[in-house]
Amino acid sequence: AKDSVLDIVCQYAPNSPYVSQTLQEYVREIEPEGYIWVDCESEYEKERKELRYERVEWLRPFCLKMARNSEVENPAMWYYTAAFLSDLVGETTTASYQLSLAERAKSTEYIRESIRVFRIYLDAKLSKYDAAYEAKLFKQIKWLDSKIANNIAGCGNAFPPFSINRIKPLFVGLVSDIKLLLLH
Repeated sequence: AKDSVLDIVCQYAPNSPYVSQTLQEYVREIEPEGYIWVDCESEYEKERKELRYERVEWLRPFCLKMARNSEVENPAMWYYTAAFLSDLVGETTTASYQLSLAERAKSTEYIRESIRVFRIYLDAKLSKYDAAYEAKLFKQIKWLDSKIANNIAGCGNAFPPFSINRIKPLFVGLVSDIKLLLLH
C-alpha cells in the first residue's frame, strides 16, 4: 500500500518533501538490523529478512527509474539510495557503480556530502590497499575529519541520511586510528 502511494506521489509531484521523507522511512525500515542477507536462525527473523529483501527488490529499481526521470530535481538522491540498498544486500560493486552515477548527477549540498562519505566507505570495501589508495584515503579522511570536527555534536549534514547508525562509529574510529598512525 505504501509502495503504491509513493509511486503515485512521484508520478504527480516527484519533488514533494513527502517523497524524500517517505524514502528515508522505507530505508530505515529495511536497515535496522544491518545487512539483510546475513543468515538468520529463527523463523521470525527469516520472515523479516524476506520482507526487507522484497522491499529492496521493489525500491532499488524504483529509485533508478526516478533518478532518470527528467522532472526530478535531485536525481543524485535516488542514485544514492539505490547504491545504499545495493550495498545493504551485499552487492558492493553495483553500489559503487550506482554511487558513481550519483556523483555525476544534479544534487543538493546535503546529498553531495552524503555521497562523499558513502564513497569513502565503499572505496574501503573495494579498493586494493596500495600507495595510490592510501593517498586517496588520506585526502578523504582529511575532509571527513573536518566534517566530524564541525558537525559531531548534532551530526549536521556530514553523514548519510540512511546509514548514520551503521557508518558513523566506523568513521569516527577510523579517523582516530589514522590520526594516531600519523602522529607516530
